[in-house]
Amino acid sequence: MIAHTRILRWDAPEQAHLKAIRQRVFIEEQGVPEALEWDADDTHALHFLYYHADNTPAACARLIEDGKQARIGRMAVLPEYRNRGIARSLLRYVLAYARSEQIERITLSAQRYITHLYASEGFEPVGAPYDEAGIPHQKMRLVLRDTPSSTPLKLGEDPESHKIQHWDDVASHLVRLIEQCQYQLLLVTDHLPAQLFDSPVIVNQIKALARGRHQPAVRMVIRNPARCMQQSGSIYPLLGRLSSGIELRQPPPELDETDWPQYAIIDDVGVLYQHRHEVPEGFVYYRNPARARNLTERFDALFNRSHTSPEFRQLSL
Repeated sequence: MIAHTRILRWDAPEQAHLKAIRQRVFIEEQGVPEALEWDADDTHALHFLYYHADNTPAACARLIEDGKQARIGRMAVLPEYRNRGIARSLLRYVLAYARSEQIERITLSAQRYITHLYASEGFEPVGAPYDEAGIPHQKMRLVLRDTPSSTPLKLGEDPESHKIQHWDDVASHLVRLIEQCQYQLLLVTDHLPAQLFDSPVIVNQIKALARGRHQPAVRMVIRNPARCMQQSGSIYPLLGRLSSGIELRQPPPELDETDWPQYAIIDDVGVLYQHRHEVPEGFVYYRNPARARNLTERFDALFNRSHTSPEFRQLSL
């Protein structure tokens, strides 16, 4: 298993994990009264549950949206998982989600001892420190969106977050990203759906990348190669013919998850991310090297645990 974050509603089955983390950190460790910890905001907030690589729920946070503004709260990491960069990873994940939702401003109430973490991600203090549940706090704010990009949809230049809401969004951004790709495409997908990947632009660009100087230029983790075999289209035999420039792997059964994401990383700067492969919801960046780097680390961990499936060799038949 690899470390990952799930986005949940309060009525999800994983509520028990969220409550267990907050119970231990806020109520037992920090002495926050239960009446303050469990509030009405939980029912309409989005909750983020971070799973460590050992598949243990290790951290959580929540996001309360209000139009173009949102508030982060209840961010906690279990003691045995601290000092591993988990808090920063989770915070960046929440911020990436907020950007994908076109949120313009984020506020939070930070415990004073951890304000440096938020400051390093761009948050600024607002007003004087204060006590909350007997713990010193500081209100902080982050402006996510200032002015529109002057280089829209240009790989390596457009820093804006673009929201995915429809399959047309996925298809159009995928084409725009891959047609600008110069040396590397990393992809995690369930089965390379033909309606997205069997585009002449994508097929030709993958062909050019696979025959280029950087080898292998294309690496893919495909969860369900059998479904690839059941589809028609020009991309599937291409993958088999260009085996020297394309590496295909299938994850082991123990990594099989219901909410399998779909994401692409282009030239270490561009990112297309769907939270679940069968749902057109997520975000796109044409220039976000930090997000691309984090996803590349996640991809590499998954790729190294995956294997070559015999079914991939049949793609060239």
